[in-house]
Amino acid sequence: GQSGAKFPTSSGATQPEQVAEARIVGKSSDEKVSDLSVSGKSLRLRLKPVAAGQYVVGVALASRSARTTPARLQRYIGLEGAPELAARYEKDGAYPKVDSVTQISAKFAKTIVEVGATGPRAFDKALGHALELIPLDDPARAKVGESVRVRLLFRGKAVPNVHLRAGWGSPSAVS
Repeated sequence: GQSGAKFPTSSGATQPEQVAEARIVGKSSDEKVSDLSVSGKSLRLRLKPVAAGQYVVGVALASRSARTTPARLQRYIGLEGAPELAARYEKDGAYPKVDSVTQISAKFAKTIVEVGATGPRAFDKALGHALELIPLDDPARAKVGESVRVRLLFRGKAVPNVHLRAGWGSPSAVS
């Protein structure tokens, strides 16, 4: 796994001690991944499922808090892919009028893997992350150019009418 603003490349590996939780969830299984290491610029998770099928691999990094300025917080929100939110906060006067603020951040990663050629599907399993996308359609069965419907959950509750972007890089580079 790689983490950073320049995904899919990374300037450095996420360290095992930064991981709050790593799991692999199948249709009827849920196993903690405890074998974590670094390989080059990537975090490596090792766990071999006992049966064929589709699995959801999830990683939650420990939340971090740091002091920053409102201007740096605004820049961070824009760089993280939400320039519209940063602009709306500015327009609405939502940024604090103080010298510094505490910024709390958390990262969650999720991917779907196939073990073997057959087995039960698990694409729609929720992991309970604070912010999580749940596919409503099996992404492994989608063809190039097709859409995959998703549900966005925030603290376990569906978020309606949200704008999502797929891709990496600056928002202007994503179609």
